[in-house]
Amino acid sequence: MSITRVLAFTLLLLNVLALYDILRRPVDLGSKLMWIALVWLFPFVGLLLYLLFGRPNLIRAERTGQSQF
Repeated sequence: MSITRVLAFTLLLLNVLALYDILRRPVDLGSKLMWIALVWLFPFVGLLLYLLFGRPNLIRAERTGQSQF
């Protein structure tokens, strides 16, 4: 298996996981649709933007040392 296939599969897997995370979060439908479109239309950049800006609670919890569970 070539490195290109491994990277493509990894990116696809990360996009599917991001989609699952977007759909399960309790936010309004408009925000969900915007993130889904961004992640799937711009796979690498959209995924990075979602991880940086779409998950503010995760970042805040890490800074304060709190757990979300």
